[in-house]
Amino acid sequence: MSVTGRVDHVNIRVPAEEIPALSAFYVDVVGLSVGPRPPFRSPGVWLYAGEDPIVHLSQCRPGETIPPLAERRSAFSHVALDCEGFAETAARLQARGIDFRVTEVPLTKQRQVFFCDPSGVGIELLFALGEDAS
Repeated sequence: MSVTGRVDHVNIRVPAEEIPALSAFYVDVVGLSVGPRPPFRSPGVWLYAGEDPIVHLSQCRPGETIPPLAERRSAFSHVALDCEGFAETAARLQARGIDFRVTEVPLTKQRQVFFCDPSGVGIELLFALGEDAS
């Protein structure tokens, strides 16, 4: 076996009542779209980038305890997504009052945008450094 260098998807488990708001966040803020999901026994949503279901939201397992949102801490730092449209993305985040920070990495020729989703998972959006920074 060898790793091909491509992450297939990330799965975020939250209480069932948090799934709709988290799904809306990934659609409205990150720019993913809701798509087909197999008929699993528990509720969930698959979010797509083009044809690829890259973020899976699923309900906590029976008996699984997740601290209240204000107390959550995670060993999982963030998911990074290649993107286009930096200016549009920054405007979308600002319009929604989402705190974010931008860094530039000249060595990789990338601009990074960091923020958190409503469940506390970090998001890193990567843009080509040559894109309009306005």
